[in-house]
Amino acid sequence: MLTAYFREVVSRHHKRAATDAKVAAAMRAEPSDDLCPPGGLLLLARHDGRVLGCAGLRLLAAGTGEVTRVFVAYGARRRGIGQQLLEAVEDGVRRAPGDQAPARYQ
Repeated sequence: MLTAYFREVVSRHHKRAATDAKVAAAMRAEPSDDLCPPGGLLLLARHDGRVLGCAGLRLLAAGTGEVTRVFVAYGARRRGIGQQLLEAVEDGVRRAPGDQAPARYQ
C-alpha cells in the first residue's frame, strides 16, 4: 500500500506517471520505518482480503503527533475509508502511553 501511496505522490508532483525508479527513490528519501510502536503506527484498511488504504502516525517530542501516509486506493474512494482510517489513528493516539500521547489526547 505504501508503494501505491508513493506512486500517486510522485505522479502528482511530476504531473505524469511515476516510474518504478522514481517511486523507489521517493521511498528511500522518506522512509516509513518509524511508523511502528512505540514511536508510531501504520494502519491498513482492508475489505474482503484486499488492502484499500493506509494512514500513519508519528509520535513526536513534546506531546505532539504527525499524521502521515494517508491514502485510499482510487477504486475505493468516496466510501468513508479515509475518515475511518483517521478515526482509527485518533484511537491509536488515545491508547499510546501517557508520555507519548499528544497532550490533546491525554
